[in-house]
Amino acid sequence: MENLTEVRIKRAEQDIETLRTTQSALLDHDDRIYRTLVETRNIALENRTRLERVEDRLKLVEDVVLENRAMILENRAMIREIHAIVLSIADHLDLTLETPLPDDQSG
Repeated sequence: MENLTEVRIKRAEQDIETLRTTQSALLDHDDRIYRTLVETRNIALENRTRLERVEDRLKLVEDVVLENRAMILENRAMIREIHAIVLSIADHLDLTLETPLPDDQSG
């Protein structure tokens, strides 16, 4: 009978050791998952900061483009006014001027 008891005890000890090993492996795996989640969160925060900087730069570029477009439109209007003045002067002096081809009016 003692022999059977010893076998059962050894089996129980082996089961306990297997459970300890499994528990340790699960805790190690849990730690790796936690570290990965923390790293992922940190990367996401860094990327958010980078994205905000890119968005800020894009806004600046958009503002510059709008300013340049407004200046281009103003310059075109001034050129048309100057052209009209030159044509008026030429007409007053009875001169004939060739009119250049119109520029692209799409912008």
